[in-house]
This record gives sequence, C-alpha cells and structure tokens, in this order.
Amino acid sequence: QDGSSTTWRVQIRATRADNGLADIENIVGVEPGASGGIDAYDAFEPPLFGQKTLSLSFPSPEAELTHDFRPANDEGYIWDFKIQTPDEKAHVLLSFDGISGVALPVRLLDLDTKMPHTLNDASRIEVNTNRGERRFRLIAGSLEFAQKHSEGIQLVPTEFALYQNYPNPLNPMTVIQYSVPSKQYISLKVYDLLGKEVATLVNDVQDA
Repeated sequence: QDGSSTTWRVQIRATRADNGLADIENIVGVEPGASGGIDAYDAFEPPLFGQKTLSLSFPSPEAELTHDFRPANDEGYIWDFKIQTPDEKAHVLLSFDGISGVALPVRLLDLDTKMPHTLNDASRIEVNTNRGERRFRLIAGSLEFAQKHSEGIQLVPTEFALYQNYPNPLNPMTVIQYSVPSKQYISLKVYDLLGKEVATLVNDVQDA
C-alpha cells in the first residue's frame, strides 16, 4: 500500500476472565488526515472506576487515549498501551481485530515479561495485571523497524527456550511460553512430581 493513501485500524479488546467485564473500544490505526497530536480521530479514556473493573489505554503527553490514530508514513508505527485493574493479578484476555487489513507485520511486545508476539486476527493472549498494571507495545512495521524499537526484546528466537509459566502458583490455569528458532518437531509434556506423564500439550511440527 502507498504510504500516503494507507487507511487501517486495529481494535484491541480486553476482557476479565473472572467476571467478564470488558474494555472493547480501543482502536489504533492510520488515517491520512490524522496529525501527530490529539485531533478529531482520537478519543480520551474515561477514568478507572469501581472494584474489579478494567481499563486499556494509550498514554499520550496530553491524556490517556482509547482511540489513537497516526498519519501515514513510510517507516512504521508504534503504540504503547497498558491495562489496569484496581485489584492485583487479574486475568485478562487480549484479542485483536483488523490485523488482516494491515499490510505490515504487526507485533505485540509484553514490556514486563520481555516476550514478543506476532499477531493475526486469531490472536488471543491471556495475561495477568500483576500489581494492577501491565505494559505493552504494539509495532506495525518491518522486522528491522520493530527490532529498532523493541526495548531490547529479541524478536526472533535464536535458541530453544522454555520460559517461566505465569501465574505461578496457578489457579485454575497458567500460560506456558517457549521459543523455537527454526522449524522443528516439538513435544511439550507435563509430568507430576513423581515423574508420571499427566498431559501432552504439544506434539507436532512447528515453525520458528
């Protein structure tokens, strides 16, 4: 797509797993008429109110935003955002709609765990809010552009790795992340403390 005529948007939905409360009107995107600052394409995030609620917002020098549009450029785009809850360690499901309409690769960086995610319209990522806040960076652009703005997070795996699951201890579920540097057969199994196999989570050939 030509940089001057590109128009696209991605909607990020955040939903609490415990009570179903959601913050779904979170949109980033590119509009040729948008400016670099606050304009008619942007919208302000209301304050977080009440117990066991949820907020997703995009920080800006002027205020927290729920819509944040940028003018088209030829390099790439970066949006930082955060999810907040009044209580700690709330499980939140993030989903992304509209990725298929973006001509650029879109990546999500979890700035707190240092984990990268390559996104598509089917992406569903579950996180917890730790002490009530979790920080992310959304990058649309080439691998070179994304790596330049990755805060030191390695975007392409260079070795096999199995990361600490979270939350730990778990109740009733946990997230297990791992890295695969090249297309390989992957087997991921769970054993109890006595060495007995209790589950097979992955048993397939996977891409890097």
